[in-house]
Amino acid sequence: MDYDGVQVSQHLREKLKEFPLYEEGHWIGVHVSNHVYIGYANTPKLVENKYHTRFDIQVEPDVCYILRFNIDGSKLRQGHGSSLAGIIEDFVSEEFSCKGIVITPSGMSKEHHFWEKRGFRYFNSSEVGKTLT
Repeated sequence: MDYDGVQVSQHLREKLKEFPLYEEGHWIGVHVSNHVYIGYANTPKLVENKYHTRFDIQVEPDVCYILRFNIDGSKLRQGHGSSLAGIIEDFVSEEFSCKGIVITPSGMSKEHHFWEKRGFRYFNSSEVGKTLT
């Protein structure tokens, strides 16, 4: 995969401006190797055991894997999860031409119906996915 990490990061920052909880100083990391790994957090990456909003994704040809997805516990049930999930869908479709998204068990919130309402369906016992148009 031949992507410029700086360009990917800038495009993601532009998309995140649509997210109500986004602020310019939030952390974004992009690592390009055989795959593209992208992380976002509203707190420094090394802060553990703290409620925060973040996601980690891995992009392979044609598919994006959501490895982690979390909304700050104090911001739940206010539409922020749907907003951020929609931004991720649009971003990977535009930037990488992904045809689908798979949520790994670690990326899936305990709220399974959240993903089902967004059009994701189980395709094995532990992962859900969605085809992007």
